[in-house]
Amino acid sequence: MSRPIALLACLLLAAACDRGEESAPPGPAAALRRGSVAERRAAAASLLLSTEAIPALHAALADQDLEVRARAALALGRLGALPPQAATALGEALSLPGKEDRWRAAQMLGSLGPGGRPAREAIVAALVDADPEVRAQAALAVAAVEGNAVAAVPALARDLEGPTPRAAAEAAGELGAHAAPLLPALRRLLLHEDRRTVTEALRSLLRIQRSPDEAIAALAGGLRHPSPEVRANCAYGLLRLGERAKEAAAAAVLASEDPEASVRKIVAHLLGQIAGVSPEAAKALERLQQDPDPEVRAEAEMATTSRGAR
Repeated sequence: MSRPIALLACLLLAAACDRGEESAPPGPAAALRRGSVAERRAAAASLLLSTEAIPALHAALADQDLEVRARAALALGRLGALPPQAATALGEALSLPGKEDRWRAAQMLGSLGPGGRPAREAIVAALVDADPEVRAQAALAVAAVEGNAVAAVPALARDLEGPTPRAAAEAAGELGAHAAPLLPALRRLLLHEDRRTVTEALRSLLRIQRSPDEAIAALAGGLRHPSPEVRANCAYGLLRLGERAKEAAAAAVLASEDPEASVRKIVAHLLGQIAGVSPEAAKALERLQQDPDPEVRAEAEMATTSRGAR
């Protein structure tokens, strides 16, 4: 809970007392039961860690004001006291202005599984939310509510092809084998210029399709990409695969002569993991110890030392 919201709740409660409502029990829970709409909203937002307020928050799920209901449901979810009847209020929380509130509402609805069905319409609407992280979480929620990925997969596919695919790439892995139709799009993301996107796409690929062979082939091919950022990210992706990347040893040897030091530095680390695969890989690592760039030399020396210690 932010300090301004907590302070607002306290000030509103004090104002209620000044108006002669001294008989109301002290604390935001009282404002949640008896205050004005503004007071009830502030109180619902402030009762995030108060287990004593659970009865009042339960009652607030039937409040006449949408925001009060939505914030009460969010508070109950954070308290681990979310009742099944909160699904409708959580669906309403998907329309709150705050991105974090909408994301958390989608997450909580997903945790309800089929119990979230009363909010299905709101969840489906959230698949086109303005924020990509909310959209991704809504896709997971609709899959949990429906027990299948029929609606989730097309929604994630749109974002995987869009300008901000990272959240969708991460969510795809949560669907497991149900996300198999997304494999081609995820493989294409291995050639993305954003490293976090590449990392999430690779992680999801390995969760959906246990064999890393196709991912390795895509990353190895990416070491010849025109963009130095993409080449560096592909080398980093292979590095994350550890010894499984030995199938890309030949591509890594060629990449050890990349014109960009940022790429050669990662390749040096990668070769330290797979240098035992072939004499060519070991020789490439030795050459990098004489690289003109000091950071590349240092990485190659550390990789050689680590390899010798194994």
